[in-house]
Amino acid sequence: MELERREFLALAAGALTYSLATDAAWAQTNKVEVQWLGQASTKITTPTGKVIVIDPFLTQNPKTPPQHKNLDALGKVDVILVTHGHGDHVGDVRELAARTGAKVLGPAGLIATMIGGLAFVGLHLTEWHHLIDEGATLWKNPWGTPLFGATFFGITGLHMTHVMIGVIYMGIIAGGFGRGKFTPEDVEVSGLYWHFVDLVWMFVFPMIYLMSVKY
Repeated sequence: MELERREFLALAAGALTYSLATDAAWAQTNKVEVQWLGQASTKITTPTGKVIVIDPFLTQNPKTPPQHKNLDALGKVDVILVTHGHGDHVGDVRELAARTGAKVLGPAGLIATMIGGLAFVGLHLTEWHHLIDEGATLWKNPWGTPLFGATFFGITGLHMTHVMIGVIYMGIIAGGFGRGKFTPEDVEVSGLYWHFVDLVWMFVFPMIYLMSVKY
């Protein structure tokens, strides 16, 4: 929760900086207006008149006050700020961006996740290379442990395949969502798939690396 709050504040500050920097003049006498729209959705109007909407989940949100369910009532929107990809934070991003032409900004966590996934696969392939150099194959190994090669390469290879599918999947979703090709549900499903890959690793790691250690 603390991490999410920090990310929210950092992104809000970044969006404000972006909006103010696009205007040459700074209206010193005006104030920043903050309007709560329901749940995590917030509308911010900067001193220069730039309008930022954060996590727009309005039309299908039961917690949104009735007067805020009409997207057209928001008027001009310059920036849409998304704190993360759950459906209750991106519900109306696509529609609001299409109606207003607003720029959509979000955290770089998805890119970091993809880089982490690729690094994970790279480390696994390095491990495979070392084991193969030592004589381990699917059918035999120098340690004389029956089925070690088939079990290790089979399970870790299957998991690596799922990791690569997840990296490609998230890349496609991330690239297409901002252009309106995918819905918020597509973003959430990609996140659920990645959680599934994480969960599988929680079983693979102790079974392959911990239970096979000789004490």
